Amino acid sequence: MSASTDSTEWLNRFVVVDPPRGEQAVRLSQALVDELGSPQHHAPAVHIVGTAGKGSVAARLTGRLVGADLRVATHQSPHVQDVRERFLLDGELPSWDEVTAAIDEIDAALVSVRRAHGIAPTFFAVTAALSWVLGRRHDADVFVTEAGIGGRLDATSVLRRSDTLTVMTHIGLDHTEVLGSTVGEIAREKAAVMQGRRHAILGPQSSSVASDVVQEMAAAHRVELQVIGDVPGDWQVHADVVTDVAAEHLAELLGRPLPPAEPVALPGRMERRVIGGRTVVLDGAHSPMKLAALAGSIDDQRPTLVIAAINANKDLDGCGAELGRFGAPVITVEFGGQVGPRSQSAAALAGAVRR
Repeated sequence: MSASTDSTEWLNRFVVVDPPRGEQAVRLSQALVDELGSPQHHAPAVHIVGTAGKGSVAARLTGRLVGADLRVATHQSPHVQDVRERFLLDGELPSWDEVTAAIDEIDAALVSVRRAHGIAPTFFAVTAALSWVLGRRHDADVFVTEAGIGGRLDATSVLRRSDTLTVMTHIGLDHTEVLGSTVGEIAREKAAVMQGRRHAILGPQSSSVASDVVQEMAAAHRVELQVIGDVPGDWQVHADVVTDVAAEHLAELLGRPLPPAEPVALPGRMERRVIGGRTVVLDGAHSPMKLAALAGSIDDQRPTLVIAAINANKDLDGCGAELGRFGAPVITVEFGGQVGPRSQSAAALAGAVRR
């Protein structure tokens, strides 16, 4: 088999129906990086947490760092077309030979973690570790790391250098089964990663509760927090503003200016294609808040048809309500393939849209 097939199959072994969550997931992630000699601390890091906009900020910031001739290892999720989208080097896909070499390094550490804990780390924790190992092998100047769910209970919370810059994007309701049932509880979970760090940035928030909680925690942890107030415009404008503020912090930390950002197109994020002469928008919005933002981003081009599948652990009625507000017929489908998340049944999602 090819290196791409072997590496992808190796990674897919960590995609399981009921993965470790919460405190257990963090312990396993910590055990893995400990075995690897803490590759996440090879260079200063930007740790991006939040409910929406993380990927956009990560991509924009990576572009500016690369434009300053810095070596950058970026961790993003999810991937759309190629698993290497999760661990970029200088904004580009690493070669499969580079991925294979990093996997060989990680595999031995995973054997020790399994032996000690009786279970393997999550797929997300393994891909984060791959990003850091690839970055160390690449002698990266900066890590740009996008968190998954939450902050305190996220596999990326193992970033412990005091010069780690925490960037918090918009905070809303998501992953309530792990993070809490209110925006305040979720904000507290995400902001907890600031502890032990010196600087943080809070992007525009629609909830004053989220902003109040983050500011309270920054004060408690003696973190210098820069709060970005209301900014007119959509999520793309917000991402640009947050990126600009983060770039100013990094320019001071790294001792060199970062050039302006180039336009960024991410797979599966407002990705426009022309198929059969018609414009198709592909987007990974998977919560009521993100579906509402998607609708707001294309409200000047009302769709004639919506095709949607929703993860089984998402807010079914909330997502159905937002899909219904697109004002177009909705075809509900289910995820295909043997690897990946489980979906709500097409019938259940259709019922939610009708309601």
